Amino acid sequence: MMLCAVAVPLPDAPLGVQVEAGPQRGTLLVTWTPVPDKKPVDEEAAALIRAITGYAVYVDGTMVKQLDSPSGQYSFVVICALGPLGYVHGVVVLALETQ
Repeated sequence: MMLCAVAVPLPDAPLGVQVEAGPQRGTLLVTWTPVPDKKPVDEEAAALIRAITGYAVYVDGTMVKQLDSPSGQYSFVVICALGPLGYVHGVVVLALETQ
């Protein structure tokens, strides 16, 4: 038996991720530009493209929010829910896709 691995491209990252103080004390507003739909160039490429289904927001390496909308553009994060000190060192937004 021969096994073969097929390289599947990762989804593009959302663009323009920004973090600013949220509208309520102790919150952050995380915004981004949604990933545009990919247009396949041929049938082989179409088989590898998976649709974006939403976004995951990570703070300091821990997922704190999941949005199940491919057109999602923002999320609020409650700082005190992140730990006793409420310090944030890094925010990452990743696109989620169909399996």
